[in-house]
Amino acid sequence: MFEAYLHDEATVFRLELVGHLSASEVPEVEACWTTASSVERPCLMLDLRQLTGLDDAGKAWVEEKHRSGVLLRGGTAFAESVVQDVTGLCQLEERPRRPGGLQRLLRLVS
Repeated sequence: MFEAYLHDEATVFRLELVGHLSASEVPEVEACWTTASSVERPCLMLDLRQLTGLDDAGKAWVEEKHRSGVLLRGGTAFAESVVQDVTGLCQLEERPRRPGGLQRLLRLVS
C-alpha cells in the first residue's frame, strides 16, 4: 500500500511518501506533485522517512525530482540508502552544536 501526504509549510513544500512506491503509483504521485508544487516555496522536499520500498519506476521518479533540485529527506536505514544511491552522498546529519541549535553536516561517501 502507498500513500502520499502534502505538507505546505511557510518555507518548505514537503511531499511525504509512505509505503512502497511502484510504477502503478508514479502517475498519481506525479500529478499530485505537479499541482501542489506549483505554489512557490524556497524549498521543495521529498520526505522518504516512511518509504518502505520502491521499484525501478519509483526510483526513477525520485531521481528525476532530485535532478530538478528537490531535496531528499532520509531518516531510516532504507530511506538513507535511497538518498545515498540517488545522490551519491550520505544523509544530512543533525548534531547539537549548542543548546537549542543544530549544526548540519554533509558527509561525502568514501
